[in-house]
Amino acid sequence: MFKGSLESDRLLKPLVSSYHLTRDVPSIISMLRLMATSQRNDWPGQFLLEVLNSKKNKTDPEQFWHIIDTFQKEGLHISSFACESICHNLPRTPGMESYNEKVKGTLEALVDSELGVINSELFSQPIPHPTQNLLSSPPRISFKRLSNLHNLLVHPKLPDPQQSFHFNQHNKRCMKQRCNTCKIHPPSETFNSRNTKKQYPFQGHHDCNTANLIYQLYCNFCEAKYNGLTTGPLRIRMNNHRFDTNHKDLDKPVPSHANIHSKNFDSCYTTRILGAFPTATTLNSVPITNCCQEFEAAGHEFSAGMIACMFDAHVRFGNLEEAEAYFKELTTSAPSFTLDHFKVVDFATLLVTKGKLKDAVSLLNKYPANIRGKGSMVSISRNCLRLLTAMSESGEGAGSTRDMLSLLVQQGYCTLNNIMLGPLIRAHLNSDDLPGAVSEFKRSAMGHGCTPLQHELLCRLVVEAEKGPTGQALLQETIKAGQQVHKIPSTHIALIVALAETGQEKQLRRFLMDPSVKINSSLLLARCQRLVDEDKLEPLHAIVSSTYNNANINNTPIFTYMLQIFSDNVLALTQAITSDYHLADTQLYKEGNLIFFDFLGLFVIRWSELFGLVINTSAVALSVFSVVKNMKHGMITNDVSRRDYMRQLVRSVGVALASWLLALLFAVLLALALTVLGCTMSWFSRPLWIVFLYIIPSLLVPMVLLSLVSRWQRPVIGSPWTLFQLYYDSYQLIWTFLLVLSIVFKIRSGLVPLMWVLFPALGNLMRDTFFRHCKDSRWLVFHISVLILPLTQCMYLILAALTLFVPVMGRSGAGNNAEVIVAILSSAQFVLLFSYLMPLILLVRSPQKVLGFLGSLFLLAVLLLVLTPLGFPYSGEMPSPRPQRFLITHTERTYHDIAGKVRSKETGYWVADLDLNSPDSVKSLVPEFARVRLVDDCEDELYCGLPYLMPVLSFLWKTHWIPAHPPDVPIPTTLTLMSTETRPPSVRRLTFNVTGPDHIGVMLSPISGVTLDRWSLVEGEPLKSSKWNTRDTYFVYYSYASDPEPLVFWIDLNVPDIDMKQILDIAVTSHFLHGPHKTSPEFVRFMGQFPSWASPSGWVATYSSFKF
Repeated sequence: MFKGSLESDRLLKPLVSSYHLTRDVPSIISMLRLMATSQRNDWPGQFLLEVLNSKKNKTDPEQFWHIIDTFQKEGLHISSFACESICHNLPRTPGMESYNEKVKGTLEALVDSELGVINSELFSQPIPHPTQNLLSSPPRISFKRLSNLHNLLVHPKLPDPQQSFHFNQHNKRCMKQRCNTCKIHPPSETFNSRNTKKQYPFQGHHDCNTANLIYQLYCNFCEAKYNGLTTGPLRIRMNNHRFDTNHKDLDKPVPSHANIHSKNFDSCYTTRILGAFPTATTLNSVPITNCCQEFEAAGHEFSAGMIACMFDAHVRFGNLEEAEAYFKELTTSAPSFTLDHFKVVDFATLLVTKGKLKDAVSLLNKYPANIRGKGSMVSISRNCLRLLTAMSESGEGAGSTRDMLSLLVQQGYCTLNNIMLGPLIRAHLNSDDLPGAVSEFKRSAMGHGCTPLQHELLCRLVVEAEKGPTGQALLQETIKAGQQVHKIPSTHIALIVALAETGQEKQLRRFLMDPSVKINSSLLLARCQRLVDEDKLEPLHAIVSSTYNNANINNTPIFTYMLQIFSDNVLALTQAITSDYHLADTQLYKEGNLIFFDFLGLFVIRWSELFGLVINTSAVALSVFSVVKNMKHGMITNDVSRRDYMRQLVRSVGVALASWLLALLFAVLLALALTVLGCTMSWFSRPLWIVFLYIIPSLLVPMVLLSLVSRWQRPVIGSPWTLFQLYYDSYQLIWTFLLVLSIVFKIRSGLVPLMWVLFPALGNLMRDTFFRHCKDSRWLVFHISVLILPLTQCMYLILAALTLFVPVMGRSGAGNNAEVIVAILSSAQFVLLFSYLMPLILLVRSPQKVLGFLGSLFLLAVLLLVLTPLGFPYSGEMPSPRPQRFLITHTERTYHDIAGKVRSKETGYWVADLDLNSPDSVKSLVPEFARVRLVDDCEDELYCGLPYLMPVLSFLWKTHWIPAHPPDVPIPTTLTLMSTETRPPSVRRLTFNVTGPDHIGVMLSPISGVTLDRWSLVEGEPLKSSKWNTRDTYFVYYSYASDPEPLVFWIDLNVPDIDMKQILDIAVTSHFLHGPHKTSPEFVRFMGQFPSWASPSGWVATYSSFKF
């Protein structure tokens, strides 16, 4: 055996790993005893901490208890520090309270006060993650609603900031991952004063982020303590102490004391909050005085640092006498204390403000700056700027401001730059000394390469230049000086912005029209972005107006910038733009309006109205010419007279129109049959069903009709090619007629008939010229090629329309048959699309096979739809759900008679059926729907006696009602008739007051013979809503986002008979669309029963009707 020393600390982690592998506690205990033979270090406690905090191998609570229990039986001990750390890191999940108490009791029995912890481990114990030990129970995860107008306008009421000073606040950690203060800021509910030997309780909640406080640092190795006061967060103050200690700034007491023990800041000190006072925005001399008195009453002494902080607080709030007193006390009691340069400059600023310039100069001469690092120089530049600004506003003149700047530079507080030189210019501007300001500006540009206050100076000079040549000369001098520093483009941009900000639009327009002026668009847009950040709309508007029709400047992004500023009132911005002199008289631009259309989503084609008229007229002439030419050729080929050919052409036109109508009729009958069978809206989740149900019949039915009619025409027109040409020309004539209508009525969207006239007409002429004798596949390829462009473009438009309409049909209301609507839309569009393809059936050798194939596809699709679940219309599958929507309100509706007494009251669920299948689709799944009944009160009650949020009764008229318990209505809705006034000759004015929640509806309907002439809500004639029993109705929607305000309005009714007892029906509704009263537990349970393919939404609403 060799003799040697055992480095025990290197065995600890392998020992923990060995335990996780073997769970052999006796062997671990033997090893720990061997490690502890030579020194009094707490190896058992360190082992327990490592086991508890191991991230790779989590220890079961029972296993951890087994280790502690074995330690107790074997007589092992741990240090008090280890006991405290283990107890702090125990799990805090619900149900573990008894386990934690048992572990804490056993650990306290194992404590040996003589055991110590390794110095390197003293402050390196892992701090629990912020999600651990922070909550007494697992957190709940909730959804946060997106920001809306209500969130932006309504702010919570904050507590009164004028609170009294709270002393001895509760100490806790902020638990942020990167916070170093948490390591030296242990949580505690009490603290023991080393002066009074008493225990003081903590109250309130303060942590490392708390600002405006008194803190204490006490040494971990002796009885030394340090009291400090800071107006910033505690963690920032601790970081400053840590920086000074790490850099061994021995002139300060905190790093000096840490150096005595040869320790760093974190290992030497522990901190705690002794007191906190109000924020800086509410701080004044009274709380400061109270703070000092309570601090002294607690037995604490003021350190030099605290005196300096009290001095700085009085400086910030302009208390010169108190600040001078504390400054004198600081220099007397602690002459070696170094006052930081921020406080020196702020004190000098206060002295200048109070008229003590000489004292300020003496102060700065006495305390030269000792600034380390560029960041500190930037930070103190703000303080220096405040001092120089105070000098420029003090009336001492520009010379004194220049002397102060020289002194600051000489003492090392700042350097010369645009910011520091700005007050020199401002001193001249404050005294209206423009020549002096220009001279100072030129001196700064020539001597220092700076252009201080260039924008403000240019704004003053462009206004002065309007008054005479003197101002113009000064402006030219300033521009030349600026060009030597920033070159010509940047100076031009600065001048443009100055002209725009001062409203000199004529000069700005003249400047921009100068061909010698070169404008950098990127620089201009960057400067406009700065105007956006400053919320300056008028300069942007001036720039846009001045750059109108300027080809060198792209002002389109500036409109976007203006919208960013004016987003709260886009209407006012639009009105301002339209009222511009370019758009003041729109009749000037009446002629030559553009016609534009989207080509396959790739680009937009546009032309003038005149050009469109020429194209349309030419297409009509070309179409007529091609039809006449085909007629002559057909007469010669079939030896038919002109009269017989014309008769067959007219008959073909009639058959073509009949084929369209017959296809539409077939689609409507099919939709009605599917409605009877209960197989509607299969296309809602699977749009492919539209192809089999309506698109194939749109081709099949016309082809069948053409095949049957052509048999009667064969005796006259023997050639199938001539028959094809007849029907081809008939469809072309129909489209030509539609194009003529678009020309006559100036329908600018006549692009579709134009394509179906122009391309077939060209195809007719080219086919007659190049393919007259071709009867094979080449002819078919040419026929399809001619039609491919209009087919593709129209298919693109049709798919866009179906993509829009199909989802809308899912909320079109149960009163509208969505199946019939989709059948008509799809069939009408595709029967027009197939116009020039239908006659091809006349050229097929076996048309029965083609028709049989299309018919088989159609019949198979219908059978699958009726007999299988493939036609189920809804789906809740992601990522493209197509759910059935339900709009349900938990409603309380009350009806009053003319005497104001309640004649009827009812509560329940109002189900606004949004599609054709509601509510039958969920009757077997939601038990409450067994009591559902159709609402049949529409003839007796205004708006069916239901709380419509919007006036949509015209398409949501078929709804259902389920009786249910009353809803919770926290805010009652009231309607009060405030006054009735009779005005000649037969006008009766009624004034109403309506109160309720933030969403209210008012519905009015004068009885027959009475008319509503005026009201106070809007000017002009009141807008009428849908009819009710042949009576006019009016709908008012009222909402607010701030504090509740009642709706007060009057109406003028024209009453022909003064003795009429009743003249008006009125109803008020309320809607609770957000907040805790939007739903109730019963309402939530009811909506939770809907299947996954359904999407119910609802809220609480009320309805009350009155008669006057």
